[in-house]
Amino acid sequence: MVRRLVTTATLLAMMVAMPMFGMTSRQASAQDDIKIAYILHGLNDFTQTIKEGAEDAGKDLGVKVDVFGEAGFDIATHQGFMESAIQAGYDGIVVIPNGGDPWNSVIQEATDAGIPLASANNTALNSTLDLWVGQDEYNSGILLAKEVQSQLAAAGVTSGKVVIGNCLPGNPVLVARSQGIRSVLDAAGFDLTEDQDTKLDNTANYNIWDSLATANGDAVAMVGLCSLDPPNIAQVKERGGYKWLGAGYDLETPTLEAITNG
Repeated sequence: MVRRLVTTATLLAMMVAMPMFGMTSRQASAQDDIKIAYILHGLNDFTQTIKEGAEDAGKDLGVKVDVFGEAGFDIATHQGFMESAIQAGYDGIVVIPNGGDPWNSVIQEATDAGIPLASANNTALNSTLDLWVGQDEYNSGILLAKEVQSQLAAAGVTSGKVVIGNCLPGNPVLVARSQGIRSVLDAAGFDLTEDQDTKLDNTANYNIWDSLATANGDAVAMVGLCSLDPPNIAQVKERGGYKWLGAGYDLETPTLEAITNG
């Protein structure tokens, strides 16, 4: 069953299949009675896409999907949403366990309640979660670093300082991304900073990137590990007239617009 779930093309297909464990075929056919809670780790342009995808898949599959999330990426707030979902008796819960281990107790609570669980985007390796849907974060860092190296080489740059920003230091996903980036650029001879805490608040994030640009006038690249980093990196670069390369993650509209605009 798990193998079948992992090979499906959409997360919601997995989400809907999971609550059917232990059901009879007659019960499983009553899809309209299935309720899934999807607990985001925050709400911004990036996670809005996840929200819309989950809701649309629920409509396609004929099940009820409720998505919970607020701006700010506050762990306690979103753990509260999961606590409420457990008490409300949802048939299954998908959670993005931002930060990993802080989620272990509430995940255990859902497991003890017999609620099938899945996770996405972030991992909680020491919890009772047994299904995670996401990318190889370390390899994603390698791919990003190789593209950064390629873009710099095309501009005649083969060495120099690369500033790396991390909006949530210690987060396993972001640590893996950073390690993948470093495995390539360190070996290529670039001078990489320690991961700079760029904060989860968007205004603070912009101000920190602005300060990093000012303090690192010799940088050849600015690389952000979080979805809110690239739009702010692009704004800082444009407003300051900097020549360094900006790079990062996730398909937010401002990021795509920045790429389109060069």
